[in-house]
Amino acid sequence: MIATHLKASFTKSPLTGPAEISDPRWVLANKGWSWQVCVRFQDRGHQRTYVLFFKGSEFFDERYAVQTDACDAQTYSEFDLGLGGMRPGAVGDPGPLY
Repeated sequence: MIATHLKASFTKSPLTGPAEISDPRWVLANKGWSWQVCVRFQDRGHQRTYVLFFKGSEFFDERYAVQTDACDAQTYSEFDLGLGGMRPGAVGDPGPLY
């Protein structure tokens, strides 16, 4: 659900390369209580963090993370964006050494 939503949100500048996602957290956001996940990815050589707020299958808010989102304090795991042909790995992974 999150990967599909991100692909729809980043149509002008599609996400490429490996990504990581945090575990969902129940937080009080601007629009009330909702689940929050942070997604880290590479964008033109820079690590970016995007945060999404949702309840069930409805997304309430999304934006690039700010300090109060506490995304830097989260634990991340690999996140398959379903981009087809994307090599799995952590953000910044140099890839296989041949």
